[in-house]
Amino acid sequence: MKKSVRLTVFVLAAFLLIFSGSSGAFFGADVSQLLRTKRCIYCDLIRANLVGADLRGARLDGANLAGANLEGARLEGANMRGAHLEGANLRAKLGGANLEVADLTNANLEGDDLTNANLRGARLGGANLAGANLEGARLGAANLTGTKLGGANLAGADLTNAHLIVADLTNADLTGADLRGALLAGAKLGGANLAGARLTKATWIDGRICAAGSVGECLE
Repeated sequence: MKKSVRLTVFVLAAFLLIFSGSSGAFFGADVSQLLRTKRCIYCDLIRANLVGADLRGARLDGANLAGANLEGARLEGANMRGAHLEGANLRAKLGGANLEVADLTNANLEGDDLTNANLRGARLGGANLAGANLEGARLGAANLTGTKLGGANLAGADLTNAHLIVADLTNADLTGADLRGALLAGAKLGGANLAGARLTKATWIDGRICAAGSVGECLE
């Protein structure tokens, strides 16, 4: 009986060791593939170290990059549609990148270059975008609830129907931004520049619905 129990324990331990080793091998293979080919669709890249990596134009559709470190990476023009980037360090260059419907919850994008990036429908709740350059970015229907956008450049950005509830937009540049239908209840707008910003049907910080023709200010 004791011999049988010892044999079972040994087999289970061996199985776990082989499985964990294989898992690590697959993970390393995905990282190697990405760096070699700039293509890793639906790959497992959780907590991957990609600091300073040149991933311009890379295909990362649906990849799992949760907790990954991409600080200083070159991701201009990369396709990251539907990627999982929860808690990732994305202090990188993302100009023109496609992050449509990507999950960037609690991600760090402080000071990032996201000029003309596609973030339609992206989940950015709790993310840090303070000081980021989002000029001309497409953020329609994006979830920016509680997002830090202090000092961010959102000039000409498309924020139609975006959720900006309790977002911090202190000193943000919203010149010419399209905020029609956006939810701004409880948002911080102290020092923000709203010159030319379109606000028709936006829900204002005090809960009012901005009247048709609201430009630069919320009309009743």
